[in-house]
Amino acid sequence: MKRRSTLGFVVALCLCASAFPAQTQTKQTSAYYPPPGDAWQRQKPEELGMDSVLLDQAIAYAKTQAGSMPADFSTQVETFGRVLGPLPKLHGDTGGIIIRHGYIVAEWGDSNRIDPVYSVAKSFLSTLTGLAIHRGMIKDVHDPMKLYAKDDGYASAHNSKITWENHLQQTSEWEGSMWGKNSDFIGVEEFGRGQRQPRAIKEPGTFWEYNDVRINRMSLTLLQVWQKALPQVLKSEVMDRIGASNTWEYHGYFNSQVRDQRQDGRVGQRGHALGRRALDQ
Repeated sequence: MKRRSTLGFVVALCLCASAFPAQTQTKQTSAYYPPPGDAWQRQKPEELGMDSVLLDQAIAYAKTQAGSMPADFSTQVETFGRVLGPLPKLHGDTGGIIIRHGYIVAEWGDSNRIDPVYSVAKSFLSTLTGLAIHRGMIKDVHDPMKLYAKDDGYASAHNSKITWENHLQQTSEWEGSMWGKNSDFIGVEEFGRGQRQPRAIKEPGTFWEYNDVRINRMSLTLLQVWQKALPQVLKSEVMDRIGASNTWEYHGYFNSQVRDQRQDGRVGQRGHALGRRALDQ
């Protein structure tokens, strides 16, 4: 999986705090839960206590924040290094959707387009980890990962100390490689401009680093806990239950050499984040 996306779009389910006048009383509305699919109701910003002028200003600003990645991904390797999975031929323009009390109050761009939104996988993974803890599949977030891994990924003295909490907070300092990419992020070929200089590894839980190799390691262990592909778990245990549309996709990298370990459910490489249904609903 690549590091933080710099593509020319914004996928947003958000509230614009600046669009709320200081003294405006929000109109009292009964609870509204959007139906399954795309038939979401819309409301004018003023009907939900928002200032349409300020909201328009926020949207205008968002439209100026396109990333630098060319539409054809021609600088992908230069920026992020060797690609592990397929990419679409083109990515879309800047777009977004703003939800207030379940209603759509603003939308721009093509919110139904499937585009790479790499780091949304972290939200998916933390949600599935939370479900596993709730169901007792993971007894405690402070448990060492080695108690759950079905391979030797945590066999070393250093890695054996790493807990679920460390991985979730990106302070694991896990050492190793996933699908040919080392956790130290050293090497232009593997990590492009995102490569890093050598440094001393810290104790788990003491040093934060944005590191997708380690997120992929947690993802593999989570797959071993659920014992089924994580996109399937996300669909059956979350998306279907909240009535999400079927326009979202969650794709993992695939490597035929590890097929027997069912690692096709690892961290997602691309996907329409939530269809048009807010995950927190």
